[in-house]
Amino acid sequence: MEILGKAVLIKPDELPETTRGGLIVPKTAKEKPNKGLVIDAGHACTEVRRNDRVHYVRKAASILIIDDIEHHLVFEDKILYIE
Repeated sequence: MEILGKAVLIKPDELPETTRGGLIVPKTAKEKPNKGLVIDAGHACTEVRRNDRVHYVRKAASILIIDDIEHHLVFEDKILYIE
């Protein structure tokens, strides 16, 4: 798969299964993550590179399932900052 233009493919961080106090968080109650690792970036991306850790606008992400793993596809201008 080749990512085109200013699109960025991100593997979102895993959310914890329990709270700090030890309570189990059901999958239906978890918020979608808005940070993760850049897997690939389109040729027109100027700020983001592979292996960057980024935070992005949660609602701007399109969900892709690749090899049974959830990934998010986000345009570069929806990335808030790079860690």
